[in-house]
Amino acid sequence: MKKYCPGTLQVCLAAIILWFAPTPARAEIPPPIRHLLEAAAARDAKTENKKDYLKTALLLATDAYPGLGAELAAFAASLAGGASTAAVSPSPPPPPAAGIKAEKTHGPRSLLDRLGFSGDIQLGGSLTSGNTDERAVTGMLNLRHQKGAWKNTFGLDLGFTRTMGVTSKQRFVADYKLDYRYSTRAFVFGYLQYEDDRFSGFDFRTSESAGIGYQLVRRQTMHLSLEGGPALRQDRLDTGNMPIIGGRFENEVGGRLNSEFEWLVLGNATLLNRNSFFIGSERATLDTVTSLKMKINSRLSGVLSYDLQWDNNVPEGKKQVDTVTRFTFQFNF
Repeated sequence: MKKYCPGTLQVCLAAIILWFAPTPARAEIPPPIRHLLEAAAARDAKTENKKDYLKTALLLATDAYPGLGAELAAFAASLAGGASTAAVSPSPPPPPAAGIKAEKTHGPRSLLDRLGFSGDIQLGGSLTSGNTDERAVTGMLNLRHQKGAWKNTFGLDLGFTRTMGVTSKQRFVADYKLDYRYSTRAFVFGYLQYEDDRFSGFDFRTSESAGIGYQLVRRQTMHLSLEGGPALRQDRLDTGNMPIIGGRFENEVGGRLNSEFEWLVLGNATLLNRNSFFIGSERATLDTVTSLKMKINSRLSGVLSYDLQWDNNVPEGKKQVDTVTRFTFQFNF
């Protein structure tokens, strides 16, 4: 199969996103929110309360629909009898994360927060002695930056295990995603991933994809989004000490479908599920992660997760399914 340079695709991702993006449509204020603002304005007019009810209603409406901040402020200003928007408009909230509502924090803002960055670090490990001597370490880093309609997401995932003095697991995954949100629910994206799993039968994998996504469910306690589009992937099979020869490096053309679900089950418990399905000319793969996050305080959480990876066409002697169960502590910043 013909080889090509993955770097060319990486340079073109931003251009692909702009090509896919439709002309932004003006968002409409939901009727219940319009009625709420109208009722608040009427109460202010009746009680001569200097627009205190309207200010409160606008603040709550903007928190619930952050993507409609400009429309809500303009409508509230019109209800206030032509007063300036500043008279009734609250301070603009930070833009929400795509698909997931950002948690609010209190107190002084950190340097990363002031620069528009947010994210989390997860760390975990285990130590077993006696009949079995095993040491395991796992860690993840997620970093997000959003400015206007554009959002950048960086991720790192590391897992390392030694059993009876021999390395039995070593996996490293790095990814980058660029989103452009052209409405309150729809967005286009570009995605890059590098995976190095020394015990999967592959030396490494790289993939590039672009497409469109839509947020199907957007509630205060539940979010569900789907995204998909064309994709390319490069695999180099594990040959040990043998040189890489013809046929050991594979290029695939296919498609990728992702889903992300988050549900606030209780006040401090959140259920998350993320799926990534790739189907190509050589093989199909599925990576699904289900986790339960228990919030300890505003910054610290405990996370129990189950990761399943499936590949329908693995090298000889390798299994099609790999699973990892882990408990980590997550620190939000």
